[in-house]
Amino acid sequence: QQMDTSGRTILNSSNKTAKQLFNKEDLAAILKFGAEDLFKEDKEEDSAAAETENMTDLDAILARAEHVQDKKSTGASDFLSSFKVADIKTSTSEDDKTFWERLIPEQERPQKKEEVDVYMPRAARMRGPSSYAEEQIAKAAAAVEDEGSNKARKSRATSRRNRQPSNGKMKVVKNAVYSVAEWDGGPTGFGQSEAKAFLNSIRRFHDSSKVLEDASHESGSSYFSNLNEEHIRQLSDLLTEGLGKAEEEYLSIKAEEGASGKREKDPTMGFFGNAIKVHDTKNRLIELQAVDEMVGKLEDKEKFRIGGGMLPRAPVWSRKCRWSPKDDAMVLVGIHRHGFGSWDKVLGDEGLNISEKLEQSVEPNTKNTPEGHLQHRANALLRRLREVKLGKRAGAQEARRQPKKKTGVSIKIKSLLTPKEILGADDIKSTLKKIKNLQDHTKSFSKEFKMKKMKLYLSRVGSYIQGVVKDEGFGSEEEEKLWQHAAKKSKLTDGTKMKAIFKRLAQ
Repeated sequence: QQMDTSGRTILNSSNKTAKQLFNKEDLAAILKFGAEDLFKEDKEEDSAAAETENMTDLDAILARAEHVQDKKSTGASDFLSSFKVADIKTSTSEDDKTFWERLIPEQERPQKKEEVDVYMPRAARMRGPSSYAEEQIAKAAAAVEDEGSNKARKSRATSRRNRQPSNGKMKVVKNAVYSVAEWDGGPTGFGQSEAKAFLNSIRRFHDSSKVLEDASHESGSSYFSNLNEEHIRQLSDLLTEGLGKAEEEYLSIKAEEGASGKREKDPTMGFFGNAIKVHDTKNRLIELQAVDEMVGKLEDKEKFRIGGGMLPRAPVWSRKCRWSPKDDAMVLVGIHRHGFGSWDKVLGDEGLNISEKLEQSVEPNTKNTPEGHLQHRANALLRRLREVKLGKRAGAQEARRQPKKKTGVSIKIKSLLTPKEILGADDIKSTLKKIKNLQDHTKSFSKEFKMKKMKLYLSRVGSYIQGVVKDEGFGSEEEEKLWQHAAKKSKLTDGTKMKAIFKRLAQ
């Protein structure tokens, strides 16, 4: 008779076919039996080990070893004893969760998700989302996790860069017409991060002491503590010389390529691994130098005043807040004191006394801000100072007086703005639109109402054009162009007639 080693008789599975040896319940029962027996053996081994550790009496160990039972055994009994027979009893009242919780101690169960994933079957670990919704949720969670880790990584990298010197490391600037990458006048270790802090500071201040202080605060590195004002002047000269060479190189490249008809781009220059725009940087350095030459030499800087040809056209919001040339002068003092771009500090400076006016200049329910108006006015003032310094606007004030001289030589300066740009301000543009609406015959306006509003709107437009003509030193030809453009936008027949009506109203 052959021995049945398949396990079918043990599991009492008499109704199974030959092809179906074990079903799901049979496999679960076998797994439970093996696990229970395994944990039981572990407990027995632990108890035996504990008992062995406690047996420190040598006599007790020897006495225990002497008691040996000698039983006679037969061959059949030895053969049968080599097999271990066990009855597997499954309880129908105990489910899988209760069984495993009873069998495995809580301290030995994996608590974290990572540990649970390790002990899960491979198929469960490799299983993907079962639906499109789950897939999208998983992707979104992964994206958020990656974004958070990337931000943390960038934050750590930025803090490391701010704390530590770059040790002279820098990258190659692409499309640069010229690059500066060597400085022999200062301590070693001037690299890309230090150059970036220096560039940001020299675009705010011209004074070397302020540049040094601002660059040290900007970088957060200990490198600038080893520098002095002479080092800053050397770096400034190095930058200025590099800008000149980059401009020459760009002109030579442009001459070789020939006229392309395209709008000229501001060439790029490399400064210790940092890409900078040549014309923009050069203009900023000239503007800040002009401010420093005018404001820096005064002891009481709040007494500084500016006027004449050095003042650009008044902003469109100037009448609303009664903006004056004194306020323009205080803007330049604020730039010299706090640096270009530090508009919150300029507004917070009570000695300048321009914060309240800039607050009044902002129309409600618009995107305009006091900081925006201040930046726009500062750019206009600096641009005019640069033009005066370079000689492009040197005769602006003298040109108006020139015809009175006996020489008879007159200098005419063209405005950089077109009539469309001059009359494109929001308040004037809306006024011209209102004049246009008054002429709409589909709308039922009374004659008295039309006359009243037309007088008001024409007076407003005429006063604005006269102010522009006076500030810019326009002649009759430029004034005529402004009136013609105003007539075109307001749908009137002729600018000359529009001007004549305004003059009659002004009398």
